[in-house]
Amino acid sequence: MLQSFLRNSSKVCTRHLHYIVQRDTNKIVPKNHVFVISEETAPILQCLNLKECEEKLKDIQPVQLLNATFVLDAVNERKKLRKMRGVTTMPSKLRDITILAVCPEDTHPEAYEQGATHCLAPEQIDQITPTMLEQYETVVCSTSAFPYLTKAAKVLRNKMPHERKGTVSVNIGSAVRTGLQAIEWEMVQSSNHQDFYNVTVPICKSNYPATTIDDHLTVILEDIMKHKPAKQNPEDFLSRVELVWDKGSLHLDIRKQLSKHKVQEVTILKKRYTREETRKSRAEAEAKQPLIDDEREKLSRELQDRWTRLQSS
Repeated sequence: MLQSFLRNSSKVCTRHLHYIVQRDTNKIVPKNHVFVISEETAPILQCLNLKECEEKLKDIQPVQLLNATFVLDAVNERKKLRKMRGVTTMPSKLRDITILAVCPEDTHPEAYEQGATHCLAPEQIDQITPTMLEQYETVVCSTSAFPYLTKAAKVLRNKMPHERKGTVSVNIGSAVRTGLQAIEWEMVQSSNHQDFYNVTVPICKSNYPATTIDDHLTVILEDIMKHKPAKQNPEDFLSRVELVWDKGSLHLDIRKQLSKHKVQEVTILKKRYTREETRKSRAEAEAKQPLIDDEREKLSRELQDRWTRLQSS
């Protein structure tokens, strides 16, 4: 019966996924597990702006790291978006990360000062094993040590440093700082609906002010929006953003952030030409053709003369 209900519904979701999100409403999310989404019957969730969010998060004790779930509409014009992944450098460090730095020995003090957990010289690459890598979440290296590190690429796999991630740098201190602030994200299939992707990343701590939350939200949102189809509106692409912690969750009002990514519609006005105007423009083009041919011949002779002088010299 449930499968028949799902097939006959244009858009269906569970109580954990909602497609229409606005503020200031008296509607309550139904307790049932499945409901049809339409303009008339869709539950409208109350979303909090960042200042209200800050006030509510102050009550969370002890201080916790909060995750943000971005719900993306992956289907546009009957085409499904390819799952993407990326690395975003946040404005500040969110959590302690174990980092293995590969760099020359004279730069080890700088790496430890910036927060590296352990350092290896390029000649010690053979010490890297799968068991050893389990102790470290991120691997960074200097540009001079990168050629040595390629020998261990099969062992490193997804932990292999890359310039795109910012984990390969001339200055090892910069690479370590990037590794501490970098957040890897990936679009995964939503367990609630086949047409939606979820991106879950750590976004802030419960004692962060609204300005810091806004900075983190804007940075990660800009990277995700780079993969939005060109013809899809931002409001349709990003359905909602939810902050989650161990004992609760809340929905964010992201209209301010989405307003920066509005699609700019450009209208091209085409002039309609009469038959006489078309014939006249064709005659003018044909009259200019001999002049164009003469210019081409002059340019060809000039280039040939230059080439001859170069050969003779």
